[in-house]
Amino acid sequence: VTVSVLYWDRPATTMSRAEFLEGSSGEGGVVARARNFMSGDAQFFSAQPNLSQIRKQLDNEQISAKKEAMKRVIAQICLGNDMSALFPDVVKNIHAASIELRKLVYYFIVHYSEERPNEALLSISAFQHDLVDQSMHVRALALRTLSSVRIAAVNPVVLVAIKKCSTDLSPLVRRTAAIAVTKANRIARGEDNTAQVIPVIHQLLGDRSMDVVGAAAATFMQICPDRHDLVHKHFRRICRGLLEADEWAQVNLLQLLLRYARHEFVDPNKIGARKAAAKKNKKKAADSDASSDDDTETDTDSDDESVDVLGRTLDMDSDHRLLLQSVKPLFHSLNRAVVLGAAALYFHVAPESDLDTCAKPLLRLLGDAGSSFVALIAIQSFLNVRAKPFVPYIRDFFLAPTDSPATRQLRLKILARLVTKENQLTALNEVRSYLRSYDMLKVVDAVRCLGQITFTLAEATPAVIRIILPLLSHKAEAVVTESVVVLRQLVVQSSDKTQASQIVQKLAQRVLKGTVTAPSAKSSIIWLVGEHIRTHPNIAKMAPDFFRLFVKSFKSEATVVKAHVITLGLKIWLNLEGDGALADRFKGLFFHLLELVRYDADYDIRDQGRVVHTALSRGSKCFDALKAVTMGPKPLPQQADTARQGVLVGSMSHVLGTIIQGYEPLAEWPAEMPDPHAREPPEASSSSAYSSSSDDSDASSTASSDDASSDAESVASSSASDDDDSSSDSDAGPKTKPPARQPAKAPAKAPVKVKIVAKVLSKPGAAPAAASRDRVVEELFTKKAQHADPEAAAPAAPAGPTWVDAVETNGLAVAYTVKGSDVRLRFTNTTDSAMENIALATDDGDDESFGDFDAFDLPAGESHEAPLTVSTGFPAVATFTVDGDDDVPVRVTIEGPSDE
Repeated sequence: VTVSVLYWDRPATTMSRAEFLEGSSGEGGVVARARNFMSGDAQFFSAQPNLSQIRKQLDNEQISAKKEAMKRVIAQICLGNDMSALFPDVVKNIHAASIELRKLVYYFIVHYSEERPNEALLSISAFQHDLVDQSMHVRALALRTLSSVRIAAVNPVVLVAIKKCSTDLSPLVRRTAAIAVTKANRIARGEDNTAQVIPVIHQLLGDRSMDVVGAAAATFMQICPDRHDLVHKHFRRICRGLLEADEWAQVNLLQLLLRYARHEFVDPNKIGARKAAAKKNKKKAADSDASSDDDTETDTDSDDESVDVLGRTLDMDSDHRLLLQSVKPLFHSLNRAVVLGAAALYFHVAPESDLDTCAKPLLRLLGDAGSSFVALIAIQSFLNVRAKPFVPYIRDFFLAPTDSPATRQLRLKILARLVTKENQLTALNEVRSYLRSYDMLKVVDAVRCLGQITFTLAEATPAVIRIILPLLSHKAEAVVTESVVVLRQLVVQSSDKTQASQIVQKLAQRVLKGTVTAPSAKSSIIWLVGEHIRTHPNIAKMAPDFFRLFVKSFKSEATVVKAHVITLGLKIWLNLEGDGALADRFKGLFFHLLELVRYDADYDIRDQGRVVHTALSRGSKCFDALKAVTMGPKPLPQQADTARQGVLVGSMSHVLGTIIQGYEPLAEWPAEMPDPHAREPPEASSSSAYSSSSDDSDASSTASSDDASSDAESVASSSASDDDDSSSDSDAGPKTKPPARQPAKAPAKAPVKVKIVAKVLSKPGAAPAAASRDRVVEELFTKKAQHADPEAAAPAAPAGPTWVDAVETNGLAVAYTVKGSDVRLRFTNTTDSAMENIALATDDGDDESFGDFDAFDLPAGESHEAPLTVSTGFPAVATFTVDGDDDVPVRVTIEGPSDE
């Protein structure tokens, strides 16, 4: 490929090797051309700057000369040289036709805007002029540069430019406007500035382009992360549009949805709905005519389908489930940040039973060296909650030769947590192989892993002891120390007193023989001897002589060993009972040790000796207090990592294991469910023609309700002008709308309500006749049909009952028609399975608003019509229950007769 590119006009087979490398007839060979290509712009960093030569190049008419001069200037700026003297010469090229040259000029202006604000202000008009350029790239570049100029006086101009570009035709410009909001807010902080940009953020969150919404989400998290009311109306559309966004936008949207869910939903893992389900089952059993055991068992199973694998009844909002279902496809993303963000959302928002979904995506991240460490930390947090889904993949956590020390320790920790009775032999053999490594740090980590395995599986303790005991003779001091620490841990948590006594005696004998010389190992063994004086008679007999040998070498011992020798003597003194020759000998030895401690060079040792001196009198309160503290029960060591508990998975604080500056903690789950109706689709969306409504039934529509209102006013105005020409001046003319993208499916609600038209027609001096009103209504029904199917011809005025689509939840679509106070409902089952016992809810007060309603079953793919009498007036909300998945209630809002 290289030969065909460099010598396109000559066949490669006719060139000699020397000609190919060196070239011929004045042409450079492959080596020379490759060297020039690789050096590229690096030559600008090596050459000394010549300001006069650069000025000449900047004044040159050729674009190539100007670009070369600007590259030299930027290279010198990167080297730390002051090139601000060229400011006037550079600014003259701000209107260059080359977009590459403009980028270099813009960078220069932004770099020196704070040092030379007066000169920078002269270029603001050029940026404003570029905001109306025909090229969307020029407009976006101008806005990005204008918002990067850190001059407070320019901030009002920046805000005006942001508001203008937020309604631009190009998604690239609107996305740049969303990012520029954050820059403008950093320059001019304050409540007034925040109040000005919040409407822009709210508008961009409803944009039809998910890339723009992703940028707006990042701005939202920076400026107003607590304003969840801005997200309510757009929540469902954001969930459904996650797959349409780019990877960077998906990461921002996942963070926004995670914090929104923690604030607006309740904890799905709480136990509270089982009693209500049991009460409902008893009521159904009492009312049912079928008394067979099989039927009762079937009903119970259908009611318990909302119980997770942990045996807990889940009470989740439908929007909560929508969020989890929308995030689930992101686990297949090729971007590691997206996968980790989706896993973090599931970890903090989803039920524990749904965490199994995150196992394979997180394991896939282990194959990349750049993300393996972060993925391992995330997996470690998942193991603290639910380790079962990772157990079959224990081999994925075996060590690799290229693992760093931090990665190696994490892998071994996770490996120890995944050991079970079935795979313990595989895990122990793998860890045993690490003990033969030439890397002593790896051997130490392997020994520590053996101790952690006993935490997870107590049955593996005998096998671990057989592996560790030979390591006490290891030539590496660090390995011996870690082996003693692990044995100390096994003794503490062991329930077999005989085995524990034997291990302590073996360790003490090794210390007396001099085979264990590490200070930390010796201190651990001394602690074990003192801790088991009261529980093991053999150790109690051995302890005084063991203490005598350490008093003999007290002066030459390390500080940590001295501290444990003093504690050992105190424990023997506290447990010493009776008088005798042995007791008198120990008292003399103990008092001699206190004299040595009194004149020790370390002040910590001297302070410890003063504390022990207070316990010499057995009748004093200090004696009893020290005995309670020293000989009291000790807590068992814990394996769980509590440093990262409650911290957002994937954040820098979570990776480092400590809270750093700038971390925003997650909100606690609310005690009660917030109002779910706040996420209902709005009746009027943003004024931008490029904002999208958050209606569930039409998530992809781009026409705003302001345009729809203007259409209604124009239709009413034209109708009124037929009867009264004098009123035509007071009505607004029709507005031109941009072409809207065709929706994925027909909307369930009419875009314009009839009573809005009646309100327009009731203006003074513009009252039309009855025929004119009927014509307006007919045109609006025609507009609704065209919106649902643009290719269909305009239908005639509706004849007979008019069905209004009310709601579609979990495959059940409900429509209604109203005549007076009588309502007729039409239920349609759009699923492949039958729905049972569709009934009007009677446990929330709705039974006083409606008449009798007979429950019925609805087969798959069929419809059923049922009458309902409204007693209290319109609008009315009827709640129906359906036996099936999750037993989700269906709420139907009945607006009332259309002639109102």
